[in-house]
Amino acid sequence: MSDLTVQLFTLRVHLFNIDPNAFSKKAGISPKPNRLRVVNVDGRNGLSSKKIIGESAHKAPKIIDDIDISNINVLKLKIKEYGKIIKDEPIENAIVILKNGTVKRCYGSLNGVWPNADLGDELKGGIVIHNHPIGSDNEYSFSNMDINLFVDYELEMLQGIDERYIYQMSRSDLTVDEAIPLIKFTEYDSRSETVRGRMIRMGYGYRRWKHEYR
Repeated sequence: MSDLTVQLFTLRVHLFNIDPNAFSKKAGISPKPNRLRVVNVDGRNGLSSKKIIGESAHKAPKIIDDIDISNINVLKLKIKEYGKIIKDEPIENAIVILKNGTVKRCYGSLNGVWPNADLGDELKGGIVIHNHPIGSDNEYSFSNMDINLFVDYELEMLQGIDERYIYQMSRSDLTVDEAIPLIKFTEYDSRSETVRGRMIRMGYGYRRWKHEYR
């Protein structure tokens, strides 16, 4: 299915709320249900490197693990492991640790991923690790979409990872990085300082550090 066909297919399904399989059969195309998932998110957005973008056709999420979230040491190791898995992915991925310990992987596009559309209320109170790919609109910290999803779904923690940094918002760990002195300010720091200030005002923890996954 061409990109244009996918776009038209998605638009038609969204606008007219029709059965995608019936529409595909009548149009003589395959919906490829194992690859294409169309969800109406009622105007909500997911996670993004920068811009606010609507959901597009993407792979359905899949269960990849089941862990004991009461074991803090295991949880920390798994969060690190999941970050390494998705760091170099060419599209945004979100690995979601649900409150019951089930771990699901959501798939997006270059500049966005939509665990809220994929998982709905199941996402609430979870832990999310997602990547900002090389070549995306990444600003080396969280976008407004990221922050909104963290707040709206009452996430315990949201972590982002790119080719340079890991950044983290938390409800339980209220540690906030010190401001970066102007003499040490670089092209990678502007957005992070904006997010840091916003997290202080909102009462959440925020940290960012360089990772060793080179």
